Amino acid sequence: MGSAAAILSSALAQLGVPYVFGAETPGTAFDCSGLTRYAYAAAGIQLPHSAQAQQSMAVPVSSPAPGDLVFWGAPAYHVAIYAGDGQIVSAPQPGDVVKRSAIWGSPTYGHIPGVDTAIAPVLNAGGALSSWSSDLLTSLTGSARGIVIEVAVIGLGLALAGLGLYRGVISPATSASRRGAMELI
Repeated sequence: MGSAAAILSSALAQLGVPYVFGAETPGTAFDCSGLTRYAYAAAGIQLPHSAQAQQSMAVPVSSPAPGDLVFWGAPAYHVAIYAGDGQIVSAPQPGDVVKRSAIWGSPTYGHIPGVDTAIAPVLNAGGALSSWSSDLLTSLTGSARGIVIEVAVIGLGLALAGLGLYRGVISPATSASRRGAMELI
C-alpha cells in the first residue's frame, strides 16, 4: 500500500521546478500529470502520464484527504495533489513552477486505490500540527471522531482499573506474601 506521506513529501520536494508540457524529470521540469505520476511512483503506485487517464483510475470522493488527487474538468485537463488545509501541490501552467497554493475553481476529487491516507500527525518546526495532518484530523467525520474518543476513554478506564486493582489487591497481597516469606527465614 502506498503512503500519502510519501506522495506529499515527493511532490513538495519539487517546489520551484519549472513547468514544461510533457515533462516528468525530478529537479528539472514537470507538467501537472508528470508531477502526480512522479509523486505516486515514490509511494510505489504507477499512474499514467495524463490527467484524464489518472481521473479514470480515481475513485471519486467528496472530501479529499491529503495525498488524494484534485481534478479540473470532465474529462480532466488538469490534476494536482491535495496537501490538506484547502491547499494543493501542482505544476500549474507554462511559465510557472511547481508550487503549493490554494484550491481554485470547482474541482472534483479522487482517491487512488492502494493509497493509505491515514497520515500520522506531524509537528512542524513551531510545534504545531502541519497543515495537512491538521486537516486530516479535522476531516474525520463526527462518528469516526466519536469512536476514537470512545476507544480512548475505554482504554483509559481499563488502565486506571488495572492500576487500582494492582494497588488495592495485588500489591498488598504480594507485600504480605513477601513479609510472610521473610518471617520464615
